Amino acid sequence: MKTPLFSLIRDILLLCTLALLVRTAYNRTAFFINIHRESSIHELDMHFIDQLYTAQRQLHALENYYENSNASNTHKQHLKNNLVLIALLGPLGTTAIVLKEKELEKKLLKTVTELNHLLHSLNESNQHDSSASTITLALQENKQLIKQLLS
Repeated sequence: MKTPLFSLIRDILLLCTLALLVRTAYNRTAFFINIHRESSIHELDMHFIDQLYTAQRQLHALENYYENSNASNTHKQHLKNNLVLIALLGPLGTTAIVLKEKELEKKLLKTVTELNHLLHSLNESNQHDSSASTITLALQENKQLIKQLLS
């Protein structure tokens, strides 16, 4: 008869230990959520993210079309690295968010403009104007140049 009593006591102690562990985990989780409820979470503007992905897709289309061309591989790799860096730096940190977003927009505009210059040189176009004033205009021009290259 000792064995069932011993098993019962052991089971009750294990159940109490489990309940204590679950309660501790619940309290810590609730405490963590309450602390971070007031913290500010910032996400990049979806329009900016769309522009970034569009630039990456345009560069990828260019790489696929001219995959055997060694003439501008280093330039394409430089542009690809810039776009990856912009994508990685975007969601990091919360200090000086507005300034950082403006800096990222300038970097993206510069990278898209460099892609534009590369497309003009590959397209052997003499109608190369000055740099576009906005990312959207530069992306639209790049889209037209890619269509001309692929046709």
